[in-house]
Amino acid sequence: MARDFPPITDLGSALRFAFEAELAGADFAAAAEIIAPDEAWREKLEELTCAHDDRLQKLRAMSARLDDLAGTADPAQWHGFDAAEHTRTLGAEPATSWPAAAEQMAAVEDGIAAYHEALVAGAGSALGDKVRLFAKSAEQARAASRELRAMLT
Repeated sequence: MARDFPPITDLGSALRFAFEAELAGADFAAAAEIIAPDEAWREKLEELTCAHDDRLQKLRAMSARLDDLAGTADPAQWHGFDAAEHTRTLGAEPATSWPAAAEQMAAVEDGIAAYHEALVAGAGSALGDKVRLFAKSAEQARAASRELRAMLT
């Protein structure tokens, strides 16, 4: 399940990283769903898988229009954008027991949100009107994390 997270050096690699993050989120949700203890958890995790798949489709559509964004970013803005901090959770192997899998899924959602938030903060001008997709994705991931943690208590 290991993902190939690219170093972030330009807008294209930032979008590829976002794509890999969403794929990882869907994979973690699917893995957790297999060991979920009841139907409520399975439904929630299926909902998260669908949310990640939906965001993947939007990223694919955005990537198809990448030429519209090419050259809009100052290469210096990518200097210091540390992708490694976002890969710790997203690049891990799925937990194999419950509730560790649910706790990991909440951390994955937080990791995806943190990446999208960093992208908006650091490259919002390069994304132009596409920045809304990343801001909304961050909000959705944070909300999912809160819901998962609430279900754990």
